[in-house]
Parts: sequence; structure tokens; C-alpha cells
Amino acid sequence: MKWLYILLFAGLVVFRFAYLDQDAPVYQLANVSQEDEPYYSQGALLKLCTNEGRTVKGFEKTKGEVFDIYNRQITYFSLKLFGNNYWGLRVPDVLASILFILLMYSIFKVIKADNEFVVLFLTLLLTNFYLFVFSRYNNPQIFSVLVITLALWVLIKYGYQKPLPLIALGFISAYTVLFVYPMNFFLLAGMGIFILVKTIEQKKIALTLFFTTGVLICFLALLISLHSIGRNLHDTYIALVASGTGESGVLIKATSLMSVWENIYRSIIAVMGTAYFRFQLPLLLGVLIAIPILFMKAGDKNDRESDTSLLMLILMATQLAQNYFAYNYPFKKMLVDIPIATISVFLTVGYFKKPVTNRLQQISMSIFLVFSLGLCLFNFKINKSSTYWGYTGSGCFGSTPYWFDVINVATCVAFALVVLSFLWSFNVKNRLFTIIIIMISILANFILTYETFIVGRKYQIRDCLINLEPILHDKVVVGGFPLTYQFYSGGKPALHGYNVNYINQPQKVVLDSMLVNKQADYLIDKVMLGASLYHKDYPGLTLVKVFNFECYSYYLYKNSLE
Repeated sequence: MKWLYILLFAGLVVFRFAYLDQDAPVYQLANVSQEDEPYYSQGALLKLCTNEGRTVKGFEKTKGEVFDIYNRQITYFSLKLFGNNYWGLRVPDVLASILFILLMYSIFKVIKADNEFVVLFLTLLLTNFYLFVFSRYNNPQIFSVLVITLALWVLIKYGYQKPLPLIALGFISAYTVLFVYPMNFFLLAGMGIFILVKTIEQKKIALTLFFTTGVLICFLALLISLHSIGRNLHDTYIALVASGTGESGVLIKATSLMSVWENIYRSIIAVMGTAYFRFQLPLLLGVLIAIPILFMKAGDKNDRESDTSLLMLILMATQLAQNYFAYNYPFKKMLVDIPIATISVFLTVGYFKKPVTNRLQQISMSIFLVFSLGLCLFNFKINKSSTYWGYTGSGCFGSTPYWFDVINVATCVAFALVVLSFLWSFNVKNRLFTIIIIMISILANFILTYETFIVGRKYQIRDCLINLEPILHDKVVVGGFPLTYQFYSGGKPALHGYNVNYINQPQKVVLDSMLVNKQADYLIDKVMLGASLYHKDYPGLTLVKVFNFECYSYYLYKNSLE
């Protein structure tokens, strides 16, 4: 049986690399914008362009480089090894997801639950559709998941009594924020609160001192890393301000913070509505059921399991608190919580071995179970709504197939009934039914993944960029996403659509100047279905070609000014 498990996991790991250069699925289904991918690795791509002589004066650097120091070298190495293509860009993300799975396996073994549940949870993580998506496309979320899990692994495996693990914990917790993604602050805050609680509880100030030492060492490492790429803290501040304002800004406006109940509701829904739950409703139900059990475990006794339970509750609280003040595209960026959610459910497996005999506990847990099931169905409802996804303005609504929806809802309801039967001690094989329900949910996710990425794979964008190579090679390209358009084509990226350019004038003024002075050869617009053309009849631009895809089009313009 052991070799069967090894073959299963090895096959699922290799499957993550299958057809890695294909287009991203429809945004509303996978929540990945293919044009955004390279902007999470600006430093690596600009370094590649510099080495190949494809940089444009004034655009050799971007503000966003300070945010991708963590993957700069590995992505650059991958691009050199596999080429200036989607394989080169995406391989590091697949590797990060594999390391995450290995860390979770180690955590499960330390918690010491039944081996069959270890296998089930690992298989669940390897087949969850949403986690699979973000394991294959360049994004900071999968690296956040990896580093957050590494911090959890250090604490769960090595504890907090010895100096070295505590210093490492402080360093890694700060690293998730300072190097990987600022929105991971909840982890640093949660770990700090947990260590502070243990410092007060055990009256050992050294615990906080060692943890803080790790944080300070990480901050020093940030200063050194910024200096190595010719940047400083002021550049980081400028980049943070640029990403924290505007329509897609992360900070909630001060005037809106006064709407207390509205923000509390939004904070909770940000987590509840996250898409990895969308594809596995039984997992969401499991997390909700786990919350009261974690409270019981946290106050039960002072051991590793109770400490881990307390930590999970604190991290949930700090995530919700962070969402009150700042959040950004929560349906996809809350993916960073998946190790916390999975460990929380895993911790509660042992709870269902002993029958519940307390009548008050039976009634209260049953009421909470019904409420939790309602929240799961609410998650399903909003994620199936075209209105919910209407903000994208794409006119192209991607949705899960009907058969998947039926299985997703049915397994969630069935899981609720199994838990209910356990609470009231009905003579039902609860353990067997739970395993069957999880296996059905796993199988449904795998089939959906197979149909999407194997049967329904597409290469429209990749082929478009390949076809543009004779036109764009060594030519200066401007527009919305020049870093994307340089893949395969060998173009020279300049004047990005995002606020990452180091320019002192409005973007339109700079564009006009580049066109007049023949500093830009081509402009490419990404236009969503039904949207108006940004540069139609624009002075100096001549439409050369239009590439139509499933949900949007590329409009290629040539600089026609003499």
C-alpha cells in the first residue's frame, strides 16, 4: 500500500507540469490574468532583457522590482534554462507548490493523526482545482503559501522553547511580509501575538526577545537586498503608495472604516468567499466546524496540539482584523490561508472518535452546524453569480460545470449530515462515510482539473506571441503589458500600463513624446469584450492587426509618424 501511495503522489506531482505553457483558463473560473503574470517577476525579466540587450532607456527599472526580490534569482535562472517563454516563467511556481506539499506532509506527521487521513489530506491538496491553478501560473500567492507554511512548520515541529527555532520563526514570519507580499502581515502579527501570549504565560521574556531578533535580522536582510539591486526603503515606500491607492488599492479609505458592521461583514466574507473553498465546499464546512473544536482544544492542556490549535485561532483572528483595514481581490489572495485552513481541519479529526454525550453541546453544535452549512451554500451562490463577477467587465462569464456543482453541494450537505449523526450518536459508520465524501470531492476536483488543463487546454495567447516574433523582435513595445508581449517575440518592453514606470509626466504625455521621437515602434492594447478601443484614431498610430481570444482581444498598432 505504501508504494501505491508513493506512485499516486508522484503522478499528481508530475501532473502539475503538464502542458505548462498553455493559456490561463477564463478569469472568472481560475482568477488568473495571464497578462499580469510577468509583473510579479519584474526584476527577473528586466534582468533577462538587460543581458539580452532588450532594455529601453528610461525603462530599465520599475517600481515593482522591490516586491519580487524573493523570486528574482530563481525566476531568472528558470528563464535562462527554459527560455524566454511561459515554461521559464512558471516552473518556479510549480516547484514552490511541491515544497509546500512536502512541508504539509511533515506537519501532518508531527500532529500524528491516522495515516489514512494524512493520505486523504495530501491528496486533497494535490487535487484542489484552485490550488492547482495557482501552482502553475506566476503569482506571489503560491510563494506566500510556501513561506507561511514554512513558518508554521518551524513552530509546530520545533516549538518555541529554544533560541534558534524562535529566531528562525521571527525571520520567516517577517520574510513573508518584507520580501514576499505585504498582505501577509497577518502572519507576522499572529505569530507575534502567539509568542507574546506564551511569554506572559510562562514568564519568559526571552521568547519575545528571540522572536524579535529574527524579525530584525530579516529587516537587515531586506536593506542589504534592496541595496544589491540599487534600491532603498524610500523606493519601497513609493511602490507601496502606488499599489495602495486607486481602484485596485489595498487600503480601505478612512471614511469607510467608520462603517463598522459593514467592514466586519466584508472581512468575514473575504475569507468565506475565497475561491479554494468555492471548489471544495466540504473543506469550508470542515473549517467552520473546526473553530469551536479548536477553542476546546486550545484550552484543554498545554501541549503541542493545544498550542497549534491556539495558533490557528490567532491567525484566523489576525487575518480577519487585517481584512478590516486592507484587502485586495480577496477571492484569490486569501489562498494564503489554505495551510491554516487545512491544518485546522486536520487537528479536529481526533475529536470525532469519542461520542458527544453532553446534551447542551449536542444542541449548540447542531445549531452551529446548520448555520455553517448555510454559509457554505452562500459561498456557492455568490460564486455562481454573474453579478458578483461583473466588475471585470469582460462580458465573458466562466463557471464550473453543472455536474461539478451538484457533487460540490451534495458532498457538503452529506458531510453536514454525517457530522450531525455523530453529534447525536446515530448508529452510522461516520468515519467511513467521511472518507467516502472526501474521496468524491477529491475525484470531482481532479476531473475538473483534467478537463480544464488537458482536454480543454488552449494556446491562443502563446501562439499569438510566437506569431508576433517577426514583427516585434528587437522593436520597442508599449501599451498595457509590455513584459507579457516580449515573451517569445523578443520585443523591448517600455511604458507599462501599470503604475510601475519611473516617469515625471502623465503617461499620455510620455506616450506622445515617444511616438513623435520614434522611441516606440508598436503599441498593443488588451481590450475586453464590449469595451471601447483605447487608441482608436489615436494620432500617430495605425492599426496593424487584431488577435481575438475567448474573452478579449489584442489590438496591435504601429507608430506611423515620420
